[in-house]
Amino acid sequence: MSPAFGLASRCQSGDDVASLVPSSARPLTEKLKQAYAATTFTARLPGGELRLRVGGHHPELDALLEGRGLLEWAYITAHNPGSVPTDPVLNAQAHGRLMGEVARRGFECYEGSGIPDDPGWLPERSVLILGIPEKEALVTGARFGQLAIVVGTRGEPARLVASFSSDGDDGSEDRCG
Repeated sequence: MSPAFGLASRCQSGDDVASLVPSSARPLTEKLKQAYAATTFTARLPGGELRLRVGGHHPELDALLEGRGLLEWAYITAHNPGSVPTDPVLNAQAHGRLMGEVARRGFECYEGSGIPDDPGWLPERSVLILGIPEKEALVTGARFGQLAIVVGTRGEPARLVASFSSDGDDGSEDRCG
């Protein structure tokens, strides 16, 4: 399983997800940044599959955002909290909780998978969320135990952003990639 992603699938509803991520797993290492850079983030849109890469420009996504009057987006997974491989059943449950949270907050979203270039790592179910402000996306990632998320603004390249700083706080000031 790809160590590049993580949402706390081991938690019960209402648990403090960040507390489930071991402190040693919180720093976003160069190896993990490289794993994110070597991943294709897909989303199933009505017109076909969208493929995103960290550092890449994505005109199809820009057009989708513009057509809806939106500027920002985020790509989040619920698999493998703290970049620790997690039981597939627990990962699926966490994904369901993430999808429920996104739906309750009223964001338009599209499911997909983070597909690592390395065939030794398994794809991770994920969601592309349109219109979510970066800060809110970071808080969501941190709440679910993610080490980092992929975010973007219309017309700009996709960016990797750490969800946790080195001391375990919300990492909204830590920028990667």
